[in-house]
Amino acid sequence: MKANELRIGNKVDCFGIKEVDSIIRTANGSFKLIVCEKKESGVSICESVLIESVDLKPIPLTEEWLLKFGFDDNGIFVDDSRGFLYWDGSSLHISDSRDTNYTFVAICEHVHQLQNLYFALTNEELKIEL
Repeated sequence: MKANELRIGNKVDCFGIKEVDSIIRTANGSFKLIVCEKKESGVSICESVLIESVDLKPIPLTEEWLLKFGFDDNGIFVDDSRGFLYWDGSSLHISDSRDTNYTFVAICEHVHQLQNLYFALTNEELKIEL
């Protein structure tokens, strides 16, 4: 996983699921991430991680994550103002209506890829529904 794939707010696996809070390019060209983990108490604990020295892994996109992001059991995320996104298990498709004429958009295998694509399409962050 490369640091240039990440945006602030992306979820990553860095010794547990964490959220990217800051990305800093160092003088030698490497990247440092500030990642935060929200505890049950609601308090966020942040730590600085040198990306080259940590085993930073992308989070596989699963049905569980899609449900957290608001996709329903049929795989359709409804946003009447921007169209419909459909997840077929490996590819994301978009349409301006509920018909079956979906246009292929991208293959998303990881959570951060879906977060980035959603932001690129809507200019809004993909929110997690709790």
